[in-house]
Amino acid sequence: MVIWGLVSLFLIGGNTVVHQYPCYVVVDPGHGGKDPGAIGRRGTKEKDITLKIALYLRELAERDDDIEVILTRTKDIYLPLSTRIEIAQAYNPGIFVSLHCNAARSYRLHGVEVYILSPARTNWERAVEARENEVLKWELDLPEGDEATILYDLAQIEMLQESKMLAKCVLNSMVNSLDLHDRGIKQANFYVLRVFMPAILVEMEFISNPNREQWLCDSMNQKRIAIAIYNGIKEFIRNYQ
Repeated sequence: MVIWGLVSLFLIGGNTVVHQYPCYVVVDPGHGGKDPGAIGRRGTKEKDITLKIALYLRELAERDDDIEVILTRTKDIYLPLSTRIEIAQAYNPGIFVSLHCNAARSYRLHGVEVYILSPARTNWERAVEARENEVLKWELDLPEGDEATILYDLAQIEMLQESKMLAKCVLNSMVNSLDLHDRGIKQANFYVLRVFMPAILVEMEFISNPNREQWLCDSMNQKRIAIAIYNGIKEFIRNYQ
C-alpha cells in the first residue's frame, strides 16, 4: 500500500537519497451550508461541530512535516458529495477522513463508531447510511451506469483492508484518550466514501444526547477529539505505510 504523496530520487556524492513528501490526509467536515446535518436538542448543528474539529486537525498538521491536511471545506458552505470526492481524488494516494456527529431517536445513546465502505449488515447501519446519504436529494448529477459501478466495486476491494486498519487506529485512539464508549467499526454504503484510497467516516459522538451535545460544544473537547483522531492517523501511517 502506498499512502505517501510523491517520492523523488536524486544522487548526492554517489548515494541515492529518497525524499518522501508528506502524506496527504483529506479531512471532510460533514454537511455545511443549507445542509445542517443532525441538530441537537440544544440547537447545536452537526455542520458547525465537524468544521471546528476539522480546522483543529489542520492546525495540528501545520506543525508536522509528515502530514499535510487538506479540508474539503473551510467555512459554512454546501458542498456536493461528488465535489468532496473530487477533492479527495486530487490528493490520491492519501487518506480520506469524513467527520460527523451521530444521532438517534433515543437521547441516551452515546459513544464513537467508525465506518468503512461496505454493504450495511444491520438495521442500525442501514439507518445511519440513510441519514448520511440523505443529502443526495439535493444532487442530481451523480455518475450512473453499470460499468462505472463494476469498476468502482473492484477498486474498493483493494482499499477495504487498508480502510479497516485506519478505522481501527482512529477508533482505538479516540476510545483510549477520550474515554468514549466503543461502538465499534461498522460498515455502510456511504456515497462520500467512494474514493480510491483508505477512507473512513467517523461518527464522533451523539449530538442527540444532551449531555454529549454539550460535551461536543466545548472547545477543549473539540481540540481533544482532533488530537485523538490525528494520533490515530499517525499510528496508521507508522504501522502500514
